[in-house]
Amino acid sequence: MVNYIFQKESNKTTFGGVLSIFYIYAIFYVLTYYIAIYSQSLPYDITSFVQEEKLLSSEQRWFFLESGKYNPNMTLAFKLLDNNQKILSDRFIMIDAETGKEIKRNEI
Repeated sequence: MVNYIFQKESNKTTFGGVLSIFYIYAIFYVLTYYIAIYSQSLPYDITSFVQEEKLLSSEQRWFFLESGKYNPNMTLAFKLLDNNQKILSDRFIMIDAETGKEIKRNEI
């Protein structure tokens, strides 16, 4: 007894068998191609950036520290205000964290 798809004898043809063989061959070819490509290449790229650090001599360091262009002098001023814009600076003092001494107001 022969089993037929959908219980019809008309579904069993030589042309369908040949197409099935071509289909299986195409799937095998594509699968082999993708496996070969995947195994030969890395799945990711590695990118790196190296920045060389330039070491300065003591003369160059001194030049940069004394230069107004690279090390400008800046004046900092601030006020403490409450919600009514009343100045609160007279009620607070500033202390240098390194020395522990009070910083006087209106000094450079």
